Amino acid sequence: MVTDPAPAPSFRLTDRSGGPLSLRDLRGRTVVLSFIYTHCPDACPLLAANYVQIQREFATALDQDNLALVFVTVDPERDSPQRLEQYTQAMGGRWFFLTGSMAEVAEVWRGYELHREVRERTKELVVFHSYKTFLIDKEGMVRIKHTGVWYPRDIIPDVRRLLTE
Repeated sequence: MVTDPAPAPSFRLTDRSGGPLSLRDLRGRTVVLSFIYTHCPDACPLLAANYVQIQREFATALDQDNLALVFVTVDPERDSPQRLEQYTQAMGGRWFFLTGSMAEVAEVWRGYELHREVRERTKELVVFHSYKTFLIDKEGMVRIKHTGVWYPRDIIPDVRRLLTE
């Protein structure tokens, strides 16, 4: 869904490398931002696979620091930087994957109007969350919001357009 441009809510979290990363650090790049967690049994691996397809489509833009693919965890209790690194490597990802304290990450969820609920299902914790992906332009403005699970063909034209602006 195309939205009226609005400033993307800022954040500063911990990357999978263990270092800090803020949205401001990515200024000058088109940003694809979504929310997943590494223990997710269903849609999150699909979104990660979609990011892999986007990184293939836009490999040059990634290499030239014109594009940033970013995930923020919805499970900071289990998603340590080390766990995020393992997951990213296993998926073949070239993305930023961010975590932090519950308070830090919850502030990001609120800013992006993400709903999250933890339930126990068959002796394991499952984090139910809304699926939202935001396309943020080089000036830090949210330009497009996708709600629900999407496919690369749904988002690639939008990314291409923002990269050329």
